[in-house]
Amino acid sequence: MSIDATGVQGEILMNRFLYSPTCFSYVNTQISRSFPGIIDINKFNTETLDTCVYFGEANEYAAAHFTLHYLDTEEESETIYNRRAYEEWKPRVNAAGLAV
Repeated sequence: MSIDATGVQGEILMNRFLYSPTCFSYVNTQISRSFPGIIDINKFNTETLDTCVYFGEANEYAAAHFTLHYLDTEEESETIYNRRAYEEWKPRVNAAGLAV
């Protein structure tokens, strides 16, 4: 019997990106408080992703593409975690991000 944990692993990784003070989450340094779920626009970049989550140089599995839609304008920002693996996996997944 085998258990497919890829969905859970993906959920944990997404939670790390969105809620960790070292990733996208806004942090008020004056009161040392993180605001999980509130994205700091200044942290929305590849450099932040590369430092807040590290699976080693030979990371073949964890990859993500993020698009931030600004509420006050029609602008968007995009960033990718592990671009090499993302580009390799992209043709193998559907629009919802699920393997086909």
